[in-house]
Amino acid sequence: MALPPSFLIVMLISMQLLSVFALSKSFLRNRVAFMATQSHNHNTSQAPEGVVEPYSKKMLEVWKTKDEFEFHCDQAQEKDAEIIEDLEKESRALGGDVAGNMAKVSSIDSTEKRLRQDEALQEGRIHTAKRICDKEKKHMEHTKETVTNAQKRQKNG
Repeated sequence: MALPPSFLIVMLISMQLLSVFALSKSFLRNRVAFMATQSHNHNTSQAPEGVVEPYSKKMLEVWKTKDEFEFHCDQAQEKDAEIIEDLEKESRALGGDVAGNMAKVSSIDSTEKRLRQDEALQEGRIHTAKRICDKEKKHMEHTKETVTNAQKRQKNG
């Protein structure tokens, strides 16, 4: 049984969307795992173990700058995690929309098939009714002709 072209197009688009979402979800999951491991590797601005002597002013500036960068990096990672979560929610919502659309297409396809079957059935009924009507018409014409001939015989006879 051949499927209508519109159904096939919708199916192809749905398959493409689902594959894109699967790839993006995999990428996002890997990115979150990477960010989680990176956040545990940050050091604080404490002096290395065993060093007791005071730091020079320049060294303290470097450590302060390092701390600021780590803070900004942590903030960016938190924002990235929120964005990833939002994207995953959106992906699930779109997946639901795609599933809903596929269900609608399936429903419309079965409705179309049912209507085509009903149409064929009605055309068969119409054909049968026309055939019966034609037979009745011939019968009526024959009856009229018979009555007319009988009336003519009575007048002549």
